[in-house]
Amino acid sequence: LYEGNFDTNVQVFLENYATIDKPPYYGQGTEYYDADHIKYDGQWKQGKYHGDGSFFNAETFTMEYSGAHVNGVRNGAGTLFDPEGNIIYAGNFRDGDIV
Repeated sequence: LYEGNFDTNVQVFLENYATIDKPPYYGQGTEYYDADHIKYDGQWKQGKYHGDGSFFNAETFTMEYSGAHVNGVRNGAGTLFDPEGNIIYAGNFRDGDIV
């Protein structure tokens, strides 16, 4: 489930010519595991996490990461949390890894 914006050029194309399972999300939006639980809330570009956003754990639904993403990968400043909400790490990431 997704609530938010879509790339308008691609959306027009899809409405006229095709359908796909996951259209390219764009701008601010929220992806859900189900109707009650958020998976990701933040910025998107071409269907990938891009910009600031928060990712939530699939089992506990608590915030797991909050910070910057580039092309779907953690890049830039961010914070990792444990299931109780305690900060595990606050700093920089590059290509998904702590730096």
